[in-house]
Amino acid sequence: ILAAFDGYDTRASLYLAALALVAAVASLSAIRALDPIACALCAIAVIFAFTALNFPSAFMDNGVYALGILLAAPLAARIFPLGFSDALTNGASVESTELILEDGLAVAYRSIVSIHSAGNYVEINTSDGGEILARDTLSNISKIADGKLLRIHRSWIVNPLIARQVKAKTGSRYFLELKNGQELPVSRSSVSDVRKRLNS
Repeated sequence: ILAAFDGYDTRASLYLAALALVAAVASLSAIRALDPIACALCAIAVIFAFTALNFPSAFMDNGVYALGILLAAPLAARIFPLGFSDALTNGASVESTELILEDGLAVAYRSIVSIHSAGNYVEINTSDGGEILARDTLSNISKIADGKLLRIHRSWIVNPLIARQVKAKTGSRYFLELKNGQELPVSRSSVSDVRKRLNS
């Protein structure tokens, strides 16, 4: 596939291809949050690398300036944790896309699956299977989340975007089924509000 590595264009394209691959790797930190713009940038970086290796002359003539922009974008993603799509489409602030806890920890709302009370701490379960332990209370989180999260039980808060349905079981017990198959308890006093939120 590769042309012989001789001549200025070919050698320069090898360097540019390496830089494009570095850009793709740098984008991975933003891709973990499922940012669509970051995913697109990573794909473009791989295409640039392929083009530079296989069509060095054409790439040197047309791709150098675009590559500079491509390299700057993932760098910005690492410096600014705000998702590219939010920043470019509606200028949203970090506070509107991230839950800021009492200890200063910031967690993207869209990455939160559920939050469980653990004494003086809360345990945040994320969409990538991770668990974050932070000093805060569910009451405070419910207040600052301003409707982005849903309190379903004295010990549980969930992201309503990943909730599926409320299920009743024997003994007048209620559970909220999540899209990942997990079931979390719902207090009887919260059943009506939870169902209304899911149907809204």
